[in-house]
Amino acid sequence: MKTKSEIKRKHHYGFSLVELLIVIVIIGILAAVAIPNLLKARRSSNEASAISSLSLLFRAEQTFKNSSGNGNYTSLTGLYANGHIDSVLGSVPHRKSGYEFQIDLYAPSPGVEAKFDLRGRPVIHSLTNSATGTGARDFGTNEVGGIFETTDNTPVLFDSTTRLAQGTAVPVDR
Repeated sequence: MKTKSEIKRKHHYGFSLVELLIVIVIIGILAAVAIPNLLKARRSSNEASAISSLSLLFRAEQTFKNSSGNGNYTSLTGLYANGHIDSVLGSVPHRKSGYEFQIDLYAPSPGVEAKFDLRGRPVIHSLTNSATGTGARDFGTNEVGGIFETTDNTPVLFDSTTRLAQGTAVPVDR
């Protein structure tokens, strides 16, 4: 038989409300520090993927032009149809890793070679460090082959005669 003192001594297992609140506050602080860094890393990864995709698309266009025999470039869908790129970049819309790709083709005329302008723009631009942004830089290249970037939410544009990048576009540091 239990004595009165044994009956009164009950063992309480678990955490008190204060201890649980302290743990929740610590987790909140850690999340507030870690999440912005993770989002920044994701945007950086998307931008690196966009630069890589532009390089791939440039090489695919050069290969198509040299192998087609007609001296022309083709659309992104045409590159896919001819086996130069995979279905991720070849399907409409032409999106990969948070970037959308677009190509403008200029057919050759007598004495003038074919040209193209290829751009990659973030699906959701993040000039500020927004949580939903997929990238903060726009990228572009043309038949000359240099990759350029802008950071002011404007597309990379090329002069139709000189084929040099215009406006705020600067070469990408690789």
